[in-house]
Amino acid sequence: MIYSEDFEKLLITTCSCGLDEKVSLLRRVPAFGSVPIDQLKILASLCPCRTYQPGQFVFYQGNYDTNGYILKSGRVRMIRHYKDRSFIVKELELDEFFGGLALLADIKRLFSAQAVDLSNCLVVPRDVFKRFVVQFPEVSLRMLEIMVKRIASMEDRFMELYVEELKGEMLY
Repeated sequence: MIYSEDFEKLLITTCSCGLDEKVSLLRRVPAFGSVPIDQLKILASLCPCRTYQPGQFVFYQGNYDTNGYILKSGRVRMIRHYKDRSFIVKELELDEFFGGLALLADIKRLFSAQAVDLSNCLVVPRDVFKRFVVQFPEVSLRMLEIMVKRIASMEDRFMELYVEELKGEMLY
């Protein structure tokens, strides 16, 4: 049986992205910015670029995935789904790193990531990342700091949405 998620994976195309472009993109991400250029070239050479069509999901909330992503071009939004509704939690900016928790642990995705426009992402596979942080453990610490800040920011956003919703339901 073919699921819609499987079909979407078939639609993912590899974009043309040269090594220098990948290295430049990695250098703009705070977690990787201070890594020596020669080591960054090795990491970049092991990370593919992928293209996502408008409306296509990069990953789904609740699924397991082993990749982190850096938005190279286009727009991607992070969505939190509930039983009866969904919230856009954040629209990512260019060069923004997302999905990084999957690099650190085997957990279900907390959000979905959906391309708004034609979007290109550099994909950092977990196995590549794990081999890389053995040589550069400070990268994993910076990555953890970035992820914790992002989760705290999203939690603030949820609380704002929740309070706004409560205001609409409050009886005086």
